[in-house]
Amino acid sequence: MNFLFNKVVVVGLGQIGGSIAWALKKNRVARQVIGLDRDAKTLRIAKRLGMIDAKVGGDGESWAESEGLGVTPSTLWQCLSTRDRATRSQDPPSNLIILAIPVSEIRLFFKNLRKVKNKISCKKGLIFMDVGSTKETIVRAAAKGLPKRSFYVGAHPIAGTEKVGIGGADPKLFKGRRCLLMPLPGTARAVLHRIEKLWRRLGATVQPMNPKKHDRILSFTSHLPHMIAYSLLPVVTQSIGGVSEVRQWLEGCATQGCSTQGCATQGSLRDATRVTASSPQMWRDISVENSENIVQAVEAFQKQLTLLKKKILRREGKELERTFASVKKLKEKLS
Repeated sequence: MNFLFNKVVVVGLGQIGGSIAWALKKNRVARQVIGLDRDAKTLRIAKRLGMIDAKVGGDGESWAESEGLGVTPSTLWQCLSTRDRATRSQDPPSNLIILAIPVSEIRLFFKNLRKVKNKISCKKGLIFMDVGSTKETIVRAAAKGLPKRSFYVGAHPIAGTEKVGIGGADPKLFKGRRCLLMPLPGTARAVLHRIEKLWRRLGATVQPMNPKKHDRILSFTSHLPHMIAYSLLPVVTQSIGGVSEVRQWLEGCATQGCSTQGCATQGSLRDATRVTASSPQMWRDISVENSENIVQAVEAFQKQLTLLKKKILRREGKELERTFASVKKLKEKLS
């Protein structure tokens, strides 16, 4: 199987970045996979498990420092500037930088890259790709910050779990999942084709999408459910006696031969709040970067919940049953 890239630098080895690096290695997508992270322990784990060929960073420095790159531009470019092994003449050298860091820091990366881009000499064909969960602000920043002779493709793999950090990395994470791609207008078809082939090698299907549409759809289908979960768990614990009371109830459901209804109660709360185990930093950034869309989604949900509340207050049994039946049919159509 031919390599798609000479070198890939994965910036940020959390669950998504670590999974990408590991999958790139397993599927022989690049001759060399370089991991860049601020945490030395993360880099050691990645190297020991064979996720990466080489490591850079580990000094605890924020991605927002050192001109927004997490390392100095010279260090990042050094990752790519060492002599490449020969490739076939019809397969010109191409390197890739994957940004798997929080979305606000991806935007800051490109904002600060803009300040130094005229000082940077890129090999022809260098590609930047981020894998953040919001896109509109990042795409705008990338359009302004790209060095000459380089390209940008935004990507959002619809994958991941509530697990945080490199401990949640899985080289099979993207198999059977979808990856949304958002290249800048005018991106060379050969560049986009190479990125599409990368994701297919990792087991994903690819779908192009407009960044504005992406952020609106995700605000309802992903971001709103998270906001509901982050609101639901405090309401439950505060309303029925605190953490110990809730834990006692859930443990009782699990261990004391409870009824089917009791088990269902336990499962409902667990399933509805599972996502609250996700990274608080990641969801802080998503909430800020996609704030307008998320607020609209929350307001639409509040309106629907208010209508349901009124029917409950009025004890409108028939109307409630019609509502529940209508939503049940909607769920069946979506299944």
